[in-house]
Amino acid sequence: MTAELAGRLALVTGASGKLGPVWIGALAGAGARVIGVDVRAGEIEGAESVEVADVTDRDSLLALRERLGAVPDVLINNAGIDQPPTGDAGSLAIED
Repeated sequence: MTAELAGRLALVTGASGKLGPVWIGALAGAGARVIGVDVRAGEIEGAESVEVADVTDRDSLLALRERLGAVPDVLINNAGIDQPPTGDAGSLAIED
């Protein structure tokens, strides 16, 4: 897999989450150029850079595309919601 990824551009969304750094490390270790994408700025080992963007916001993604100036070869869509549930699923009847 290393030869297949050498020099390729990879984006990892949810870069600062629990799995983001794992994906970044694996891709960078395989020779890819890795850019992390997250709603929070910061540095992540192995990432060429970390770009701030919200994957739920179209304008944010369009701005990211302009900043990158390239189409990624690999996309790891790792973004998720890190909030507790807002409802009580236990109160629903099975028929609902």
